[in-house]
Amino acid sequence: MDYGSNLSRFEVALQGADVLSAGITLHKNAGVTTENLKEGWFSYWEPHGDSELGSGIVAPKEDIVGFEKYVTSQKDLSNLFAKLKLENGKIVYYAGFGWKKSGQFETKSAWNEYLSSFAQKINNPIKIRIE
Repeated sequence: MDYGSNLSRFEVALQGADVLSAGITLHKNAGVTTENLKEGWFSYWEPHGDSELGSGIVAPKEDIVGFEKYVTSQKDLSNLFAKLKLENGKIVYYAGFGWKKSGQFETKSAWNEYLSSFAQKINNPIKIRIE
């Protein structure tokens, strides 16, 4: 994880599958999900104690094949799944959270803007060529 980042990098290698489902737990289903396939991110903003918490997944937009929201009445068994395409048996994605009380993300919009900005960076990496 880069200093100051709220998202950790995950690199997964699998055999025998074309798609990986990375999930965000919806806990008590008291929050709001946002799916932005065009930019490459998924979000869940929810009440947490006397504050609020945002969870998210960001992946290269060309690797996203869809999503599935699985909802049940049982606590901690509902999930928002990002369906990610494996290339040569591998996928890299980012996941993490932000807490309102940290002072970084006061609102769901601020959290989603962070995910959008992060997605823009991974979808447009800096390329350096030395000649």
